[in-house]
Amino acid sequence: SESETKKLELPDDEDESFEQFVGWLYSGQLRAPEEEHDLGMLFELYLMGEKWQVPKFVEETLESVRLFYQRHDAYPGLRRVQYVYANTDGDSPMRKLLVQSVARFLVLGDGMLQHWEKALRKNGQLAVDIIMCVQQWHMDPARVPDAREESCVPKDEPDEQDEQEEEDEQKEVEAEQEDGEEQEEQQVKQEPQSDGEGDEEGDTTMVNGVNGHD
Repeated sequence: SESETKKLELPDDEDESFEQFVGWLYSGQLRAPEEEHDLGMLFELYLMGEKWQVPKFVEETLESVRLFYQRHDAYPGLRRVQYVYANTDGDSPMRKLLVQSVARFLVLGDGMLQHWEKALRKNGQLAVDIIMCVQQWHMDPARVPDAREESCVPKDEPDEQDEQEEEDEQKEVEAEQEDGEEQEEQQVKQEPQSDGEGDEEGDTTMVNGVNGHD
């Protein structure tokens, strides 16, 4: 029937993705993805290129995916990674691209997202691939924390209330010292009044209320 209709039936492939593949054969261009959901078609096209062993097509779809993530400063979602893992082998360039991107996302992130944690627990190979990817970065040892250098015994750290009380006490001590200094400055030397000339006691000064002579 295929010879009569001159149609090639491809039951395992989507019609739209096949149409785009044919369009690439004629034009040599791929439709650039504008939003994240557009990547679905690119991943399908990539898998078609791998299955049909069309290296040039594989390279262009791979590059299109890479540029999308770069321009949008985004990382592959778990669903995309799982889809590629389920349909490629360990040597797939697309798998390597996604693993390297995810590894960077997890290393630089503040924590492990719950859905990623569940996925890594279930898919041991994905977790291994991420660790191996990080090892290939050859990170500067000085920038990697070393748990062996510090004691594991937890330190007793003062709570905020204790710290506030200590700060208040210190302020009170400083205030008292300042008051004492002001009082000393106010106690100036005073010359007592004398009723007669030549009075020795009248010529003496009072320092802090104490007579200068015994």
